[in-house]
Amino acid sequence: MIKPVSKVLLAAFAVLLLNGFTYHSVFAEEVHTISVTLETIYEDGDKQVETRTEEVMAMEDFWAKYSAWQLVTMSKEEVVFRSQVEELSPLAIYSGYSTVSP
Repeated sequence: MIKPVSKVLLAAFAVLLLNGFTYHSVFAEEVHTISVTLETIYEDGDKQVETRTEEVMAMEDFWAKYSAWQLVTMSKEEVVFRSQVEELSPLAIYSGYSTVSP
């Protein structure tokens, strides 16, 4: 039985191949530049978005770095990950809130 994380990585690799990445282009010693967007969804509904540019030489290292994040979308130039955290957003904490009541 394949673990869920392995299934996600296998599916992501298949999407990369379908989008034009070849074995040679992914595993060669060339550096690929990918735009990575990280979406953090907080318990209070606030959303923080961070965009960074990654220099990728080995896709295995790239997927290992973001293994705790959920893959949302992916293309040849951009990958979007999402994470939901069970804590208040920095803005809510700064505003003086300590918990979220139902």
